[in-house]
Amino acid sequence: MKVFRVCLMAGLFAALSACTRAPADDALTADLQSLIETNFAPGLIEVRSARRANDFPFVLPGADVKVRYAAQLRLKRDHRFGAWDQINIGTLALLLDAKPEEIVGVKAAGNVTGDVIAVRGRLSYLVQSGALLRDTTPPAPGEARPQGLVLVSEFRTAAKQEWMSLKRGIMTSRAMLALEEWRRSRGALAGRTARDDGGFAIATEGEGSADWTLGRAAARTAQRAQVPFAHIAARSPEEALDLLRSGQVSAAVFRNTRAALANAGLAPFASSGPYRLTALAALYPLPVHVIVRDDSPLGSPADLFGKHVGVAGTAPMDAVEAEAMLWGHGVPLAALAAPLMMVPTSKAFDQLEAGAFDALVLTAPLPSAPLRAFAARRPVRLLPFDSDAIALLTGGQANYVATTIPGRTYPGQSRPLAAVAAVTMLVSLDTVPTKEATGLMELLLTRVDYVKEGSLAGAMVSPVDAHRAMTLPWHPGATAFFEPSATPRP
Repeated sequence: MKVFRVCLMAGLFAALSACTRAPADDALTADLQSLIETNFAPGLIEVRSARRANDFPFVLPGADVKVRYAAQLRLKRDHRFGAWDQINIGTLALLLDAKPEEIVGVKAAGNVTGDVIAVRGRLSYLVQSGALLRDTTPPAPGEARPQGLVLVSEFRTAAKQEWMSLKRGIMTSRAMLALEEWRRSRGALAGRTARDDGGFAIATEGEGSADWTLGRAAARTAQRAQVPFAHIAARSPEEALDLLRSGQVSAAVFRNTRAALANAGLAPFASSGPYRLTALAALYPLPVHVIVRDDSPLGSPADLFGKHVGVAGTAPMDAVEAEAMLWGHGVPLAALAAPLMMVPTSKAFDQLEAGAFDALVLTAPLPSAPLRAFAARRPVRLLPFDSDAIALLTGGQANYVATTIPGRTYPGQSRPLAAVAAVTMLVSLDTVPTKEATGLMELLLTRVDYVKEGSLAGAMVSPVDAHRAMTLPWHPGATAFFEPSATPRP
């Protein structure tokens, strides 16, 4: 036994000698303060304290080390982290490597000077000469590649992935299809039952999307309040509208540009529309990003004549919004070097870097996590919208709102950028009773702590911005909720 103890102690000593001492609490505090001042909003937040999230004073060796911490942040001026045109809590969460539920103290109505926000996150360090230094390594330059070409190895990898996906689809059994149909029927029944019991039901996009996370947050809040509530993840926008039309749900979370096509009975809703959708609330914006490589000579979307333009996303609306951006800047599709190229978002940034196109259009809530992650590795630029294009795209019955992408939303973006945004909204039908619509709005707009429930996009949901002007007519329940004297925000 004595020999075993000696061996154990020797092994422990050897392991510790290979480890690096973790940063002290004062060093963590200083590093967090520097990170926030440099990459978020200077003069907004004071790091009152930070400490390691565990008592073990060493970190395991490695080129890149993540140190878990718990910090207290104090606001030095008023700030609404859910405002549509201010740097938001999503950007702070990505910067501090913290999950939404690890951030406590963000108020939907806005925080005031002196408020304290508690954060549990992770901070990146590099090991140099046996010591830890905060990782401030600038993005490495991308591999030089001929413009317009993609490496053959990438084509092979992509082809292999597509083939494996096809094989999985072929191997899907009838039992799995039956299970999916059963789940769909169960969801529709749950929605109808919740409404019959005096509650609510909403349909959102599929699991994992920003809309789905928002719906999950609402469902969790309703469950704790013992309010009957069903959240159904629709497989497609058409299914979501079918659930609404058949009375299985009270409302659907829907992009406003898509809702306009559904109301007009245009593709992809030509066979099932037109619908008679009404607006309950504007939930959060989806700015249209125009992204180019850092070495690109382009200065405005108006410079895209004769260029190759990619679209990050494969949904029809992604292309519609890209076309609208080009139209607003006086660039017809026929003037491009080739038709718009739609690429899955997971692959789109690598294609931009490879030179497959000159600019990439992305419609996404702020901040786009894929874009921020890519910009941290490879320098990119966002093109500001021309003022005339903004006026054209937001005037009259247009489907877009003017917005600002705040400075420091993305690495390397020091200044705020003018843009336009589509809007994720809560839509319903005028056949849904006013009392039910008003009750659903009261729940979603005033009672859900979206950050606590894991929805960063939901942090932008509030009565302050929910009454923005919509291209859809307002539901009577929305009119009642906002009061007859209220004037829609522009």
